[in-house]
Amino acid sequence: AAAAVRAGRSTSCRAARTAPRRMAERAGGGHGGTSAQDVLQRSLEGLKSKDTEERSVSAKKIRQYLEQEARTRSRESFSRVLNSITANCIEKWANSSNANDSLACTLLIAELVSIPSDEIARKTVQFVNQLSIIIAQQATGKIPSSPDSSSSLKTLETASHVLGKLASSTATATSLFVEFECKRAIEALQERNPSEMKRYAAVLVLKEFAIYSPTLFNIHSNDFFQCI
Repeated sequence: AAAAVRAGRSTSCRAARTAPRRMAERAGGGHGGTSAQDVLQRSLEGLKSKDTEERSVSAKKIRQYLEQEARTRSRESFSRVLNSITANCIEKWANSSNANDSLACTLLIAELVSIPSDEIARKTVQFVNQLSIIIAQQATGKIPSSPDSSSSLKTLETASHVLGKLASSTATATSLFVEFECKRAIEALQERNPSEMKRYAAVLVLKEFAIYSPTLFNIHSNDFFQCI
């Protein structure tokens, strides 16, 4: 039984490592992809680096690549690229227990939602769900003693910021998810003894909604101020 568990974990780790490569191959039509797809593959892997500068450079390259793809590909073709990224990177990373995977996922979503594209806008609800999963995973325990070096804090701050940006969308589902997330955050603040990270995560989410969606946040402002 123990051997089976180890084998399962090994398979899962290999899948997470090879996901960006498979995604790039599908986007480029196979192993003979252009250098642009090679850059995309390296950049996706770079998002999981522990080095802040490397993550930043990788994120910028991914955005440049996708902006070019959005301009030059047909709607259907670009949609396939997005679906491949979502399935092979975002979904896997969002559900990973690895902090670097979670941070990489939030950074990737942040770059995607910054690109003006109807195809990306259609994935708003999916991105909200993935960010909610990540925030819940990271919002446990005490606030780290060294905040500047904490990937959990960085992930929480990035994820809540991107969630806030999505709240400024004019999509029909925006008001629904803002209402749901506001209530969930306020309920976390109303708990008798919430963990430090859970309380911090709730405040971060509500702060971003107050900035990016003040009209919707205002409905909950009284409850918010009572909680804090």
